[in-house]
Amino acid sequence: MVRRALASDSPPRYSRCAKGSVVDAVEARIRELLRQTPTMPATVIAERLYCQHGLTVLKDRVRVLRLSYLPPDPVSCTEYDAGHLVQCDLCLPPVRVSLAADQAGSPPVLVMTSGYSRMRWAVMIPSRTART
Repeated sequence: MVRRALASDSPPRYSRCAKGSVVDAVEARIRELLRQTPTMPATVIAERLYCQHGLTVLKDRVRVLRLSYLPPDPVSCTEYDAGHLVQCDLCLPPVRVSLAADQAGSPPVLVMTSGYSRMRWAVMIPSRTART
C-alpha cells in the first residue's frame, strides 16, 4: 500500500461508483412533459409521474432539464464572446497622487472590465479636458 502511494503521481483520494438516482428511470417522461409545457412546476410533474420518492431530488433534476426547453430570455441577449464586450467606467478617486515634480492631483481613472474573462485594466487620464 505504501509503495503504491509513493509510486502514484497524485495524493490518494476516496472514490466510489455512482449509484444513479431514482429520477433516472423517469427522466424521459420528465423531458416529454417539459417539451409540452416548459414552465410546468416540479410539483405538477411529480403528480403526473405518481412520484413516490422525495420531491427535492425531482426538483433538482427538473431545474437542470428545464433550461433546455425554455425559450431564450429576450431581455438577456448579450453574448460574452472573447474580445467582444468591455465595460468601461470612469471614476474620480478622492486620493491625491504625485503627478510630477512638486505637483499632486487626483486625475480620473478609466477602469475597463472584459465581459468574457473578467480581467480588469485601469488607466489614469492625465487631464480632464481634451485638446482643441
